[in-house]
Amino acid sequence: DPAYAQIGDYASQLINNGDTLQFGVGPVSTSLVSSLKQHRNLGIHSEVIGDGIMQLFKEGVIDNSRKSLLPGKIVASHALGTASLYSFLDTNPHIDFRPSDFTNNPITIAKNDNMVSINGAIMTDLTGQVVVDSVMGQFQSGVGSMVDFVRGAAMSRGGRPVIALPP
Repeated sequence: DPAYAQIGDYASQLINNGDTLQFGVGPVSTSLVSSLKQHRNLGIHSEVIGDGIMQLFKEGVIDNSRKSLLPGKIVASHALGTASLYSFLDTNPHIDFRPSDFTNNPITIAKNDNMVSINGAIMTDLTGQVVVDSVMGQFQSGVGSMVDFVRGAAMSRGGRPVIALPP
């Protein structure tokens, strides 16, 4: 989808080499992965990791070398993806699975300097309220850990939350 490709391009411009990222799975994440190929030394601290994280790690984009919390490790509480992802995760010393009360705790998240949280939303209003779960009573998705990561990234030294809105 060209609109999501543009979202990925815009979001990637807000990411610096050496930042620690949180993003999940879905169209925003897929487009972001495609736009991060020229970045280096990225780290991951996220609730969920998918095939895009594996791809960026194998290409040398993610190396977790500049993380201030658990350097050298991709930190997550669960994974969602293909059989290739699960093979990649099996006994991989660069992966550190932790319970959600660790990964999703805003204070823990904020211990990562330059933490960038990238999440998609359905809509927002003029006051900055973000809708991620339903429109006019129609359930679209769950809220998940978005609020925790937005808060943690906002509290991180040099961090920033990013909300991506499709057209």
